[in-house]
Amino acid sequence: MRDLDEELVKRLVDKVMALLEAENKPVAGEDRPTVLAVFTGCHGDPGPALEQVAGLKGSHFVVAAVSPAASETIGTERIARSAHSVASPGELHAWVEKSVAVVFPTLSQNTAARGAWGLRDSLPSEAMAWALKKGIPVVACRDWVCPGDGKDPYSLFLGGMLKKLEAFGVRFCSCSRMAETVTGTGKATGPKRPVTPEKPVAGCRVLTASAVRDAAKSGRKKIAVAKGCRVTPLARDEAKDCGIELFHEGSPE
Repeated sequence: MRDLDEELVKRLVDKVMALLEAENKPVAGEDRPTVLAVFTGCHGDPGPALEQVAGLKGSHFVVAAVSPAASETIGTERIARSAHSVASPGELHAWVEKSVAVVFPTLSQNTAARGAWGLRDSLPSEAMAWALKKGIPVVACRDWVCPGDGKDPYSLFLGGMLKKLEAFGVRFCSCSRMAETVTGTGKATGPKRPVTPEKPVAGCRVLTASAVRDAAKSGRKKIAVAKGCRVTPLARDEAKDCGIELFHEGSPE
């Protein structure tokens, strides 16, 4: 009889614990689309990336997936403050499939390489592969893996790696534009601004990212780069993010 009582108590306890766990289990917000933010290891300042993720919380239900490297370099508690919930590894596939987008705020070279070569041996690379297989948009910040304009073999390898991911369907953006890219606020929704005629930037010796942003705000879609003007890597990235074409003055458009 005693053994029967102990077994009954154990079953009741297990049942109560299961109900409590189910009650506390995070679920997607019914009135908001879900975004899964996958954090990888980051050796730079993750502050801007965390701010961008937190900025999505007003319009989306944000779930964070944290790799072991991200937990070590950024901290799970810090990441958790930027999201509504933190996914366990066992929930990864379910959250990917519930999401309108899977974002990589701190894409590392390791994860980019795994994705480019089709490897699925880590939490971030599995999230990327599963999202791509299911046709779910993938947005990645390239700030920590940007090869720049280097012509050395390693920089060319990094550039080729990003092109492979783009061919798979990954959309790259700068960290500062991540939330805008996800929400689509960068798309024109009101009356179109008048397009300024494309002409070289006056007195330009160096074309910077801020100059490109100013051109985008004025409605320009192309920038003619004057002869002798150097374009910085960040300016090229900004032009790509803003949908602006850069061409050299006098060359065919």
